[in-house]
Amino acid sequence: MESPPKLSFDNLENSFAFRSTHEIRRAYWLFKAISFPSLVKVGSNLATGALKYHLPVKGLIRATIFRHFCGGEDINDCARTIERLGLLGVGSILDYSVEGKEDEVEFDHSCKEILSTVKRAQFDPNIPFSVFKVTGLGRIVLLEKVSNKDQLSSEEAAEYSRVRERVRKICEEGYHLNVRVFIDAEETWIQPAIDDMTTQMMEKYNKEKAIIYNTVQLYRHDRLEFVKTSHQRAVKETIF
Repeated sequence: MESPPKLSFDNLENSFAFRSTHEIRRAYWLFKAISFPSLVKVGSNLATGALKYHLPVKGLIRATIFRHFCGGEDINDCARTIERLGLLGVGSILDYSVEGKEDEVEFDHSCKEILSTVKRAQFDPNIPFSVFKVTGLGRIVLLEKVSNKDQLSSEEAAEYSRVRERVRKICEEGYHLNVRVFIDAEETWIQPAIDDMTTQMMEKYNKEKAIIYNTVQLYRHDRLEFVKTSHQRAVKETIF
């Protein structure tokens, strides 16, 4: 098997080698369309309304926005894209992109799907990490209250305990299967709760090697200091 070409975004032939001419043209017109904010706003409202009233627009969405930005609807659906990118030396990260839900059943289902992505990555060199968003496992309003250090009711405290348990299950699975896990950064007003959970998981599972990773949004003015503080804590407590 030939070695994959050296990845360089100065070489457009290599950068887009996994795309056909048709796919590149389609991507061009897609980005051309979404460069107009008014068109995006109208299109989003129309799509949301159409889905709400069960109009037959899923095929159109799947053939345009979804096809470009998503690998598939499930793990098996992503296999071809993972393989194509792997041949070019590009790793794939499976991200079950469901967030902003409100129901405990949906949160448990998200946890199950994320665990499946961790297991899928175990023996595949083309999947270097697993990743998830905490908002797929718990309510945004609840994460905001915790971030603000607001008093939680007994029901909310129990609910937050379930969120933490879902996060723990995923991180523990990564630890046992030796699969690195990214916990994705999110909105600033819920990030403190996410940072706290991530730090606790790093302290628990990163004693021998780095398995759990936090995400740092360095476009934020306060994140450099956060990195420095996190590094000092890691050195002090021997966290990889």
